[in-house]
Amino acid sequence: MNPEQLFATGWAACFLGAMKKVAYDDYDTTDASIGVKVGLGADDDGGFGLTAEIEVVLPKLEQASGEELAEKAHAFCPYSKATRGNIDVKLTVSQD
Repeated sequence: MNPEQLFATGWAACFLGAMKKVAYDDYDTTDASIGVKVGLGADDDGGFGLTAEIEVVLPKLEQASGEELAEKAHAFCPYSKATRGNIDVKLTVSQD
């Protein structure tokens, strides 16, 4: 396992916990899952920086509700906070 994969694993676990915390009783997170891919990409200085893709799967929620919950979790998650403004993050939400 490389460092990017280790970071992605921690971020995915943290994001799922954050999502369940901010969901309260307002969102059904049954069978929810998170996948995070972290890689290296070119930065503005001609060097390299991290990139991330967070895939949120919420089979029990409508798309709009899932996106709303994912954004709340992204604002709350400590990994997301630590990387905000430092790396490019793509956040996607689906039902499957």
